[in-house]
Amino acid sequence: TDPTLMREFRKELFGNMFSKVRMQNFNARINMTPLNAVEKRKMSWPFSSFEAPDYLDGTLAGDAGFDPLRLAANKDGLYQLREAEIKHCRIAMLAAFGWPVSELYHYQIAQSVGLDSLLAVGGKAPSVLNGGLDNVFALLGLGLFFAVGGVLEFELIRRRKEAPPVLKNFFDMWREDGWDSAGNYGFDPLGLGERLCSDDYSKQVMQAIEVLNGRIAMLATVGFVVQEFVTGMPVVTETPQFFKIM
Repeated sequence: TDPTLMREFRKELFGNMFSKVRMQNFNARINMTPLNAVEKRKMSWPFSSFEAPDYLDGTLAGDAGFDPLRLAANKDGLYQLREAEIKHCRIAMLAAFGWPVSELYHYQIAQSVGLDSLLAVGGKAPSVLNGGLDNVFALLGLGLFFAVGGVLEFELIRRRKEAPPVLKNFFDMWREDGWDSAGNYGFDPLGLGERLCSDDYSKQVMQAIEVLNGRIAMLATVGFVVQEFVTGMPVVTETPQFFKIM
C-alpha cells in the first residue's frame, strides 16, 4: 500500500486531529519544547480562520480545536465536558445499534418464544416520543440502566477524592497510566488496551475512533427519534436501504 495514500486517508478520516500542528503539540510535550515554539492551532471547518482556544491543545483524542462559543472556558471545564461527552457517546453507540436491531428482529424473536412484542405502535422502538415504555420489562430495563449508571458515577466520585498527601504517592503506585483520564473506568476484561494500544500514538488513535464513532452515533440516534416522531414510521421501514446489511 502506498504510504502517502494511507497518510492522506488517515488525515481525511480524522480531520486535523493528526495534522502537523497536533503532532507538533504532541512532540512538544514529549521533548519539553517551550509552548511558544509551537504553531498556534486553528479551529476546524467552518471556523478554520479563527484561532483555537488555548485549552484545546490537541491533548485529548478527537480534539479538532472546535469550541467557537468557548463552552469549556478552561482545562477543568474541558475535562468535565469530555467526561460527559464520552458517556453520551457510549450510550448513543449502544442506542444507534439497538434501535434498528429491535425494529428488525424483536417481533420475530418474541413470536419464537411465545411472548408479546414490546415494540411501540407501528413496530417502532420504545421511546419517550414513540411510547411503549409502560410495561414491566421496559421499567426493569430503565431501572437497571440507572442502577448501573449510579454505580459508575459513584466510582468516579470516589476516584476524584484527593488522597492524603502522605499517601498520595502510595496510591498512585497501583494505578496504571491514564487512570484519571475522562471515561476511564479501568474496565478491559479482554485486554484490548494492551493488544491494540502498544504506544501513546496508537492509544490516541483508538480513543479518537471511539469519540468520533460516538459523535456520529449521537447524531444518528437523534435522527431516529425525530424521523419516527415526524413520519410515524420505523426508520427500518422508511429507509430500508440503510439496514439491509442486518
